Amino acid sequence: MTQAAIDALRQARNRALALGDVYVFPSPARPDVPRSRYTFAEWWEKAETLAGLTEEPRCGWHSLRRKFATELKHIPLVDLAALGGWKSTATILTCYQQPDADTMRRALSERRPMESTNGEQAVV
Repeated sequence: MTQAAIDALRQARNRALALGDVYVFPSPARPDVPRSRYTFAEWWEKAETLAGLTEEPRCGWHSLRRKFATELKHIPLVDLAALGGWKSTATILTCYQQPDADTMRRALSERRPMESTNGEQAVV
């Protein structure tokens, strides 16, 4: 997280007179409970409308998390989990990270030559 984001969250926590770990988006009725997932779905639809975008099926908050997890799959899994707020690295692997052509091409290009049994070079 950037320092500006950390500062903004601290200021918001101070304005809310909150101490310690609190929800960034608490329920309006009960601050000890997070907002409903339906609120976030409504916010997503409103953002699409305001941006003049057409609704894409299966595109929402989780699509952003999938993109985040896939773009950062080069960092250690434990660090990615901490950055993305995942409690388990298994969730990242089973639900969020996706294979992508660029990563696979890069992996193949980084293969090193190896001597075969007859003295010729082979790529493995």
